[in-house]
Amino acid sequence: MRTLWWISEDLRLRDNALIDRATRAGDQLVVVWTPSPSQDRAFLFRKAHLEASLWTFSKSLREAGANLYGSRVFCPSQSWMKNFIFKNQIEKVYRTRSWGAEELHLEYLASTWKIEWEWVDQNSLLPMESYDPERLRTDKVFTDWRRRWEKSLLVPSEPQLLQGNFLSAGEEDLLPLDETKPQFLHPRIASSESGAKEALESYFQGDLASSYKLTRNGLIRWEDSTKLSPYLALGLLSPHSVLRLLNQYEKDRGTNESTEHLRMELMWREYFRRIMALKGVALFAAAPRYPLAEDVLALDLFCRWKAGETGVDFIDAHMTELRLTGWMSNRGRQNVASYLTKSLGVDWRWGAKYFEEVLIDYDVHSNWGNWAYLAGVGQDPRDRVFNPVAQAARYDPEGIYTSYWLRKRRE
Repeated sequence: MRTLWWISEDLRLRDNALIDRATRAGDQLVVVWTPSPSQDRAFLFRKAHLEASLWTFSKSLREAGANLYGSRVFCPSQSWMKNFIFKNQIEKVYRTRSWGAEELHLEYLASTWKIEWEWVDQNSLLPMESYDPERLRTDKVFTDWRRRWEKSLLVPSEPQLLQGNFLSAGEEDLLPLDETKPQFLHPRIASSESGAKEALESYFQGDLASSYKLTRNGLIRWEDSTKLSPYLALGLLSPHSVLRLLNQYEKDRGTNESTEHLRMELMWREYFRRIMALKGVALFAAAPRYPLAEDVLALDLFCRWKAGETGVDFIDAHMTELRLTGWMSNRGRQNVASYLTKSLGVDWRWGAKYFEEVLIDYDVHSNWGNWAYLAGVGQDPRDRVFNPVAQAARYDPEGIYTSYWLRKRRE
């Protein structure tokens, strides 16, 4: 059967259940990439990470005997893909399922093309019944949901890539890729499947996982948290590979609060996927809970927030780090989101949209789910307000992080 693997993320050949399923079926497989809606809006560091990852993925494909085809622009990619499918007499399409509203709309449009589709939710660690809407509505807070599902985490054996089943199409449809190294690459984040694998194995080789709960809010040392989210976001790593190594680490070294907290972080990722599946477009349309500033004032406040010029040093330092690197710690994200929505009175969706454009580890489920959660409009009804002065005193008592990034802002 002539089949097509249509990807936007999942830029890996190993530990990929979708490609494993297609090749084991004996299908001839052509590989096509088009940007997701959010990738089409990416810029600076997020765009650079994507460009470099696409190049290394294309190189890996060539080494496996395949080419990468596709369109670089989202808007015409649907018609381009439809034409490509029928021109190359494709009989079946495989694609990873995402629960974002735009992504599901694309799934709906594609389903009208009168061709066989297989949508695979291969980036989830839980069975499909965990998406049950009635149970999600019942479990109002994350803790209740986690207790229900944590023992159901799935860790399938790692599938191996089978060789020799790739199909070629016309050269005019090859994805145009620039070999030049992108300008805005983060120096500590690899843009390749092999680099992601190395980062994962390196984290679990030492003792870092045993102290994760104690260090995870650190703002300066790179190793204080896993920094695996950029690889999970583009699918350079599968979540199953993280859980496998975590389980092996606990088997070899024992379980403690830190390893349990790492597992809880994976559960948060799962939770936000299900909240988006439950709420759909309504999540993106949720009205702000706090009074909003007037339009002109709100725009000025938002621009100052983006530029790191609010006058609150702890907030400005984090926003400067984001602007100059495409990265920000989870502690920082909670603080800047709380400040934008609850202190400045700016619509939470403005902040979520900005993060979508620039964060290297942007994931539609986690980003919008977290912003809604912190803005008090998500599934969890509790209200959280972060005091940036108190937070700075607790997490940056000597001001090392804050002074470093404020100095960088002035350079």
